[in-house]
Amino acid sequence: MTEHFREVEVWTSEEGGYMHVQSTKPSTIGAALADSPVGLASWIGEKAMAWSDTDEYGNCTFDRELLLSTLTLYWATRTGASSLLPYWRYRHTPNSALKADDVGPTPVASASLEAKEFPSRSRLVNSPHDISI
Repeated sequence: MTEHFREVEVWTSEEGGYMHVQSTKPSTIGAALADSPVGLASWIGEKAMAWSDTDEYGNCTFDRELLLSTLTLYWATRTGASSLLPYWRYRHTPNSALKADDVGPTPVASASLEAKEFPSRSRLVNSPHDISI
């Protein structure tokens, strides 16, 4: 066995529980993620910290604002549970992973916009704005 595969085996035995639970019991963990902001924060936050680099003092370098934004997005949209479904599907659907050389269809959007001059700062500041209700 190559060194790479040994490293993958060690990593999977230490960190693979996350993927295993999500792929085998998504409804169980999904209920906790939907019911408790603390549960959601601990589930996502623990991985953000464990899988991130650390600085010279051993502190996690994962951006705090990014973590808080991510948690807010999952909580406000109530998508913690549904975000687990791809793990379940991958485990239970034969040949569901993309082949290495199959990039799949890639949608591309193109827009033609008319160029307009943006108003100057002084014009924006000096123009009257009605903010009354």
